Amino acid sequence: MNLNKELFDLWFVDIKPWDKEVQERSRLVWLRISGIPLKAWIDRCFKMIGESMGEVVMIHGDTKTKSILCEGRILVICSAEHKIVKQVSLKVEEQIESATESEYSSEQNEEDQDFDNAKICVEDDMSMDEEHSMHDSLLNSYFKSSEEGKVSWHAEEKDADIEDGASGPSKTNGPLEGKEIGLRSKSGLRGDFRQEEIKRRGSAVPIAGIGDEGGCRGVTGEVGGLGSVLKRKEVGKLVRIEQPNFLFLQETKLETGDDDLCRMMWNSNEIDWVMKESIGASGGLLWEWGLDKVKCNLVNVYGPNDRQKRLKLWDELEHMIIEEGGRWLIAGDFNAVRCLEERRGRTGESTDMKKFDEFILVAGLVDIKMVNRHFTWYRPDGTAMSRLDRFLMNAEMCSMGGNWVQQGLKRNISNHCAIVLNSRTTDWGPKPFRVLDAWQPHPDFKKVIEEKWSEMEVDGFAGYKCKQKLKGLKAFLKGWNKEVFGNMEAQYEQAAKQVEQIDMKNEEIDLDELEITQRQEGFQKMWDIMRRREVIWKQKLRSNWVRVGDANTRFFHRVANGRKAQNHITGLLRDGCWVEEPEQVKKEVYNYFSKLFQGDTWNRPKLCEVSFKQISTEEKQWLERPFSIEEIEEGLQSCEGSKAPRLDGYNFNFLKFAWDSLKEDFTSFFAEFHKNGRLVSGLNSSFLALIPKKFNSIELKDYRPISLIGCVYKLLTKVLANRIKAVMPGITSETQSAFLRGRQLVDGVLVLNEVVEEVKRRKQSAFVFKADFAKAYDCVDWSFLDWMMDCLGFGIKWRGWIMECLSTSKILVLVNGSLTEEFKVGKGLRQGDPLSPFLFLMIGEGLNGLVQKVVSEGMFRGIEIGRKGLAVSLLQFADDTVIMGKADIENIIMVKTILRWFELMSGLQINFSKSNIYGYNVPTSWLEGSASMLRCGARKSPFIYLGMPVDGKPGNRKLWEPMIKKFRAKLAVWKAASLSFSGRLTLLNSSMLVEGFRWEVGEGNRVGFWREWWIGGKILRDLYPRLYALSMNKEANICEMGVWEGDKWSWKLEWRKGRIGREKDEEEVLWDKLGNLQLKKGVEDRWRWLHDSDGSYMVKKAYEFLAPSEGILEEQLCKVIWCRLVPSKVSFFGWRLYLDKLPTKWNIRKRGVHLQEEELMCVLCHNMIEEANHLFSMCKEAWILWTEVLQLWNMKTVMPNIVQGVADIFVYDLGRVVGKEMGACIFLVVSWYLWYWRNGKVFDNEAIMKGRLLDMI
Repeated sequence: MNLNKELFDLWFVDIKPWDKEVQERSRLVWLRISGIPLKAWIDRCFKMIGESMGEVVMIHGDTKTKSILCEGRILVICSAEHKIVKQVSLKVEEQIESATESEYSSEQNEEDQDFDNAKICVEDDMSMDEEHSMHDSLLNSYFKSSEEGKVSWHAEEKDADIEDGASGPSKTNGPLEGKEIGLRSKSGLRGDFRQEEIKRRGSAVPIAGIGDEGGCRGVTGEVGGLGSVLKRKEVGKLVRIEQPNFLFLQETKLETGDDDLCRMMWNSNEIDWVMKESIGASGGLLWEWGLDKVKCNLVNVYGPNDRQKRLKLWDELEHMIIEEGGRWLIAGDFNAVRCLEERRGRTGESTDMKKFDEFILVAGLVDIKMVNRHFTWYRPDGTAMSRLDRFLMNAEMCSMGGNWVQQGLKRNISNHCAIVLNSRTTDWGPKPFRVLDAWQPHPDFKKVIEEKWSEMEVDGFAGYKCKQKLKGLKAFLKGWNKEVFGNMEAQYEQAAKQVEQIDMKNEEIDLDELEITQRQEGFQKMWDIMRRREVIWKQKLRSNWVRVGDANTRFFHRVANGRKAQNHITGLLRDGCWVEEPEQVKKEVYNYFSKLFQGDTWNRPKLCEVSFKQISTEEKQWLERPFSIEEIEEGLQSCEGSKAPRLDGYNFNFLKFAWDSLKEDFTSFFAEFHKNGRLVSGLNSSFLALIPKKFNSIELKDYRPISLIGCVYKLLTKVLANRIKAVMPGITSETQSAFLRGRQLVDGVLVLNEVVEEVKRRKQSAFVFKADFAKAYDCVDWSFLDWMMDCLGFGIKWRGWIMECLSTSKILVLVNGSLTEEFKVGKGLRQGDPLSPFLFLMIGEGLNGLVQKVVSEGMFRGIEIGRKGLAVSLLQFADDTVIMGKADIENIIMVKTILRWFELMSGLQINFSKSNIYGYNVPTSWLEGSASMLRCGARKSPFIYLGMPVDGKPGNRKLWEPMIKKFRAKLAVWKAASLSFSGRLTLLNSSMLVEGFRWEVGEGNRVGFWREWWIGGKILRDLYPRLYALSMNKEANICEMGVWEGDKWSWKLEWRKGRIGREKDEEEVLWDKLGNLQLKKGVEDRWRWLHDSDGSYMVKKAYEFLAPSEGILEEQLCKVIWCRLVPSKVSFFGWRLYLDKLPTKWNIRKRGVHLQEEELMCVLCHNMIEEANHLFSMCKEAWILWTEVLQLWNMKTVMPNIVQGVADIFVYDLGRVVGKEMGACIFLVVSWYLWYWRNGKVFDNEAIMKGRLLDMI
C-alpha cells in the first residue's frame, strides 16, 4: 500500500510486522516517566524501566534529544489490564532516586498536546510564549510518595554506562531532589516537574529594563497571605508607588491563582506571572513581571525553619548557580543572616551564619548594599530583629545594571519589611580629567610634552609656574587625545572591518602588496587599541594582581566593577532622613566634612614638666639643608606610579615619564620653598575620596576620608618625609611600633600576649583597656603638633615648613567621581599625605609622655613582667592604643583622667562606647563597675588586637574568624573563576609553599593536638573523625593531652564514652601512631620545612621546590617557555604544549571521550590523527607556516617531527640572528596562532587564510 508520508506520520509512530506470539490481551501503551535525574537520562535507563512493564517498542524522539525534560516517554507492549501507575527507584552514584511511571490517558493526551506547544528548552532565542514556562519555582515543596507498585532497579554494575551517557548538571542532594514542584502560570502550564527539568527552564526569565537608563527595580516581600482583599490592595499600592519591573512574594497562602488576581495587584494587563501554590494554609510563592525581555534566572526563596533543610537548600542553589552559569537574581526571605551585625537580641555566632555566608561566597553571589535600614524582620515586642530578607545576584547580573542598591520600606503592620532593588544610572555631574598611562607608548607623546612645556611662558613664583604649566599641559593633552586616539571603539571596528573586507577579497583572488600592507596595518592598529584598553583597565584597577598575575580582562572588569559598586554612594542617612538626590547628597557631604575639618579657636592646655627625647643639633641642621636634585629624584622614584590621579590629573607614572622636561621647573620650586617656606594658593588643594569602612555604609561617619594630593605638593612632602623618617627612631618611644623601620605590627601583639601570660601565671589582678580614638587623624590640633615638635627639638625653619604644609591645605570631596565645593582645612592630618604618619607619631609621643609622667609620680601602676620587674603600661600602633595596669579603682580613675587631658591638649577624643576593658583575676562585679565608670564595654579574654589574637590558643578557630572572613571575601569563587590559568598558577604556587610546612613538636605548648598538622599526612581531626567527636579536649594543645612522669612523657587521652567497633579500631591505629613519641622538655615547637633535610626554610630552596631543574622541565626548557617577551597566558600555553596537556583530539580521546576515527583527523591537513607533535610540526599546513616565518630572516631548514625540535630551531638557530629570548618569543607566538587557527576551524568552521595568519603573527 502506498501511503502519503505526511498522512502516515499523522496517525502512526511506527509500523511493525504482525507477531503471532503477541497475545490478544496485550496492548500498546505510551508510558510517561517523570522524575528521572539528568545523570540517568539515557536510552538504557528508559529501556530498563520500560522492560519492567513489557516489551519496549520505541523511545520517543523528544526523550532521545532531551527536547522535553519534564518527563520521558516510551512505547511498550504490555499485558497489564489496569491503568499503570508505579513508583520506580533508581540507584545513581550511590544515591537512591525516585521516579514515577504512569500510563497516558486520553485526557492527558489533550493536555500533552498543549504542553508540546511550549517545549521546555534552553535556547537563547525563545519567544515570550516559550519563556512563560521558564521559571525557577524551586522552594518549600513536599514530596508525597506512594509505596504501591514500587519497582527497584539497581545499576551498581552499570554506573559507568549511566555516566557515559549523562548530560546536564550533576546530581545533588538538596531539598529540591525527589520533590514534586507544581507551577501555575499565565500560559496555562500545568503539571509536576522534577528539579532537574526546572533548572533547564530557569535559564530564560524576562526582566524589564535592566541596563536601560531608567534602571531596573524589583520588590520582594513576605505578605503573610493574599486571601484578604486588603492585603491584595496593599500589594497593588506598593506596585503603584515603586513601579517595579518584577515582584517576588512569599507566604501567599494561595492554593490557586489566576490572571485577574495578578493583574489587579500589578495594576496592568501587561504582565506575566508564575505561582507555586501553598500547602494548605502555609507557604506559597508568586512571581510577577512586566513583558519587556532580558533573560536571567530568577529564584524566589522562602527559607525553611528547619536548619538541615536550609543547609540542603544552600547546597542545591549553589550547585545550580555554578553548574548552569548565566545571570542569577535570588530574592526573598532566607530565614538566615550572615553575621552577628545582622541580628539583634541574640549573642554568639552560629554555624548557620557561617554556612549561609559560605553559600554566598562559594556561589559567587554579591550581597547588594542595603541602604536606610539594618534589619528587615522585627519581633512584635521589639526584643529581637534580623536581616532575613534580601536580594542576591551573581557578577554577570551585577554587570548588567548601573548602581545596584537595596532599600527597606516601611513594614506597617507586618513583621517583615518589603525590599526594593534599584539599579539606575544617575548623573552626579562632570568628572575630573586625568592623564592616562596608555598614552605613553605613543611614539610622539614624549616629544609633544617637551615641546608644549617649553613653549609655555608663565611669570611668577616657581610654584605658581609649575601649577599653571601643568594646568595648561592638561588642557592641551585633552585635545591631543581626541585628535590622536579619538574614539577607540569606533577605530577598532573600522580597522576590523577593513581587515575583513581584504580577507573576503583574498578568498577570491590574490592580494597585491598594497593590500597586504593595509591588512598588516589594520592588524597592528587593532593590537595597539587592545593594548591601550588593557593599560587603561590596569590604571583603573590599581591591583597587585596585575603585577603578580596576568592581564585577565574578565578579572579586571569584575574586580573594578565590584570596587566601584562598593564605593558608590547611592544616598545618605542624615538626621533620620534618606537623601539620594545628587546635589543634596553633595551638599550634605560638604557640610559634614567642612565642619569636621574646621579648626578650634580656643587655647588648649599644654603638657608641663614632661620630658621628651630630642633630636641632635646635627640632625636639626641636616633636616633643614638645601634640596639636591638627587634627593628630589630619589623621592620621585619612591612614589608609587599607578596611584589614583590627583586634582591636577597626573599620577607619578607621568612625572617619571616626562621628568626630563619637568625637572628644571620642579627643582626651582624646591629651592624657592627652602628659601621662603611658602606655598602658592591652589598648590596644596586635594581631592578627598570616601572609602566605606564597612559593608552597607549609609552614614558619613561610616566613610574613611583619603586625600589625593597634587603631584607637585606630594613630591615635596615625600622628600620631607624621607628626611624625617631618618630621625624619628631616636625620638620615638619603644611603646610605638608603627611606621618606623625595624618596628613591626606584631611587636605590640607579642608584648601584650607576654604581659597577659605573665599576669595569669602569677595570678595578678590586672586590666587591659583597649581604646578606640574617634577619627584620630582628622582631629589633630595643629598648635599641639607644633608644640610637640618644639619639645622634640625641631628647628624653627622645619616647623615653619610643616605648618605651611598644613595651613595652606584645601579640600574638594569626590562624590561618585564628581566634586563638591572647595573648603579650607583648619585641623587634622590628611591620610594620603606622606608626612602624616610621622606627624601622628609625634602626637602619640604626647600621650606616652603623659602616661610616663603619672607613672613616675606614683599615680598609676603598670604591670610588672620579667625578673627585673619591668612595668608596662602603654602600647601604641598609630591610633590603636592599649593601656594596662593593676586592677584597682585608682588606676581606672587615672585612665579616664589621662585620656581626658590628652583630648583637651591634642583634640583626639576617645570613643568610649567602642572601647573595651578586659579583666584578669578580678571579680566580675569589679570589671563591670570599672566599665561603668569608663562608660565602655566589659569583655572577656581572648580578644583581637591589630587583627591578631591576644590570650588565645592559636588553634582556636574562633579567634581567627575575623581574619578568615577577610581572606575568604578576597578569594571569592567568582574571582578565582575569572583568573586565567597563569593567574591560578600564582595562587597554586603560594598554596604549595604553605603545604610544605609542618610542626616539629618540642614541649607541645603551641600546637593543637587535633587541629594542626604535626604527625602523619593529615591533621588528626581528619584522620580520626569518630575519635575527634568523642574527645573531651577538642581544643587542647599537645602538652594538655598527657602528663610528665619524671622526664618521661605519658599520653592521657580522655573520651566522653567508651569506644566500640570502628571507634575502637581508630583508637588502636592512633595509639600505634603515637607509640613511643616523646615530647622534649625545654624545647620550643617550631615550623619545619619538609623539603629540606635540616627543616630550615630559604627562598632559594622554595624556588627549587616549585621549579625543579630536573624532571619534567629542564632549566633550558624553562627559559624557552617562561619568556619575558610574551604575555603569561602564552607562556602557560607553551607549558601545556610541552607537557602534551593541550586538548588535542588524541588527548581528548585518552581522557575517555569517545571519538570516531574520522573525528580524530587533523582539521588542517585531514591526513593524520591530531596530536601535539603532528599539529605543531609534522602537519603540512603547520610546516608551511613555520617555513614562511623562518624565510622572513632568509633561513631554510629541515623541520623536525617533534615540538622540542621546532623550538630548538627557533631558540638556537634563529637565536643566532635575533637572540635566544627573541627566538623563544617567536616560537611561542607562532605556536599560539597555530592553535588559534586550529580552534577556529574546529569550533567555528572558520577558514583563516595563511596570509592573514602571518599578518596576525
